[in-house]
Amino acid sequence: MGKSCTRMPAPSTFKQEKVNHKEETVSKACSYCGNASHQILNCSSFKSLDIGARWKAMRQKNLCRLCLVPHKKWPCRSKKECGMDGCRIRHHMLLHSSPPYRSESVGSPKSVKTVHHNHHHTKSFSLFRYLPVTLYGNGNHVETYAFLDDGSSSTLLEEALVAKLGIEGEPDNLWLGWTGKIGRQEKNSRRISVKICGTRKKESFELGNVRTVRELGLPSQTLDYIEI
Repeated sequence: MGKSCTRMPAPSTFKQEKVNHKEETVSKACSYCGNASHQILNCSSFKSLDIGARWKAMRQKNLCRLCLVPHKKWPCRSKKECGMDGCRIRHHMLLHSSPPYRSESVGSPKSVKTVHHNHHHTKSFSLFRYLPVTLYGNGNHVETYAFLDDGSSSTLLEEALVAKLGIEGEPDNLWLGWTGKIGRQEKNSRRISVKICGTRKKESFELGNVRTVRELGLPSQTLDYIEI
């Protein structure tokens, strides 16, 4: 994964669908403790576990991460997204790792735009949402990765990518603010517009009011398919 990257706020809308397994023959007892009086959604034993322990129990009992039902080799028909804290990842809401409290305001110099971001880390498995994309501007294009950040209120683009595209923009000071009153000022930030499309996709979209930054310093990650 290359160093240069763009970060975009994650979409805030999501679709909820009812889980329906018509072809499976599944016990009505709780898939975690086996108690016939309730299902896993209402299982106090399962809900008392921390997120990491829930994921571990899910794997040990061969439960589907979408519906927490042991339907073995049947592909889960659920298209439901988590929905917790706006999460759009396809896993059950009981497997969601909630972000910590995010401050609503961060002190910053006057006449400087403040952008809020939220990053969190837990001991449980985390999967950052990186997408391969192509950016277009001024007759040029560059392939990179977009990082969908639920805690970001603005679209940020590294200056190195802007230079490759040959785009000029309006200078506008920017203040980046995080929790705990941590922040930094981007005195040379510019406002630009670029077009973006998924890698090997034909349809492109216009991104306006993109802000440039020196460097994002995004976390790298590796993916073990077996683990998920």
